[in-house]
Amino acid sequence: MCVPPHTLEFRRALTDVDEYGCLKKRFEQATIAVLRRFACPGRNAPGCSILAGEITHAVGKYLLFKRREIYSVRVNPVALITGASRGIGRGIALELAKIGYDLILNFASNAAAARQTAADCVAQAKEAGQKIQAEIFQADVASAADRLKLIDHTKKAFGRLDLLVNNAGVAPNARADILEATEESFDRLIAVNVKGPYFLTQLAARWMIEQRRTGVPPVSGTLKIITVSSISAYTASTNRGDYCVSKAALAMLTPLFAARLAEHGINVYEIRPGVIATDMTRPVKDKYDKLIAEGLTPIQRWGTPEDVGRAVAAIARDMLPFSTGEVINVDGGFHLRRL
Repeated sequence: MCVPPHTLEFRRALTDVDEYGCLKKRFEQATIAVLRRFACPGRNAPGCSILAGEITHAVGKYLLFKRREIYSVRVNPVALITGASRGIGRGIALELAKIGYDLILNFASNAAAARQTAADCVAQAKEAGQKIQAEIFQADVASAADRLKLIDHTKKAFGRLDLLVNNAGVAPNARADILEATEESFDRLIAVNVKGPYFLTQLAARWMIEQRRTGVPPVSGTLKIITVSSISAYTASTNRGDYCVSKAALAMLTPLFAARLAEHGINVYEIRPGVIATDMTRPVKDKYDKLIAEGLTPIQRWGTPEDVGRAVAAIARDMLPFSTGEVINVDGGFHLRRL
C-alpha cells in the first residue's frame, strides 16, 4: 500500500529554508496539531501533536521530522488587496477567496465594511470547498508609514506574499471643470492613485525578490502584481481632469515594473475596468444608464465588481504565465474603435 505524506496545515509558510530545503533555524517551540491521513479509504489515523522543533528539513511543500516521517504542508497562496472593503476591491477579494487565497484586506476608513467582506470571503471559500483566512488592516496607501505597516503586518500574519493587488483609489470630492479645478484635489488624487500604489509595489516587489532569494517558492505558478486602473487612463473627462491624469500616470506602473521584475520571476498586469456599478459611480447612474442604452459599450450592461474579480482570479490561477505587462480590459468593449 502506498502511504502518502501526512498533512499539516500551517498559518504561515516556511520562510527560513535554504536552497537545499534545510531549515536555517528551528521553528518556534510550539505544538502543531497534526491529522494523519492514510491511503486506506475511510480510515484516518488519530490526531497527534508534534513539537515544531522536531522539524529538520523542508523540501518544497514537504517536511521531514526527526522520526523520519514525511508530512505535506498545506499552505495557501497569500494576496494583499488594497481598498478591499467595498466595490471592486470586495469583488476581487470574494473571487480570490473562492480559489483558496488567504487574504489581507486593506481599508482606509470603513472598518465595518472590511469586517463584513472578510467574513463573506471566509464563507464563500467554504462554499467552494476552500479553507482560508481573511484579515483586515487599516492603512492609507498615500502614507509611507502606513505602507510599511501594511507590508509588515502581512509578513507577521502569513510570512509570504504571492499576489499584490493595487486597487485602492479615490475620485474627486467634487467634479469640477478643468478650468476651475483645485490643486488640493489634484494633489490628493495623485497621492492616493499614483504615489501610493507605486511605492507599495516597490515594497512588495523587494519582498517578493527576497522570497525568491531565500528559497520560498510560490504556492501556485509565478508571483504576481496586479494594478486596477480605469478607462479614464485614456478617456478625457473635462469635469474630472485630475482623476484622468492620475489614472494615466498609474497605467505606466505596469510596463515599468513588468520590465524590471521579469528577471525575478514576477509577472505584472493591469486590469482596466470600464463603467462598473460601485459606490463611486452611483451618483452618475442615470447618466450611464442612458449612455449604455444608446450603445456606449458593445456589451450593453453595467460591469460588476465580480467581473473585475474574475479577471484577477484568472491571473491569480496562473492562467497567463507567459504574459507580463499586459493590459486586460474589463469594460464591455468600451475600448473598441467602431465606425
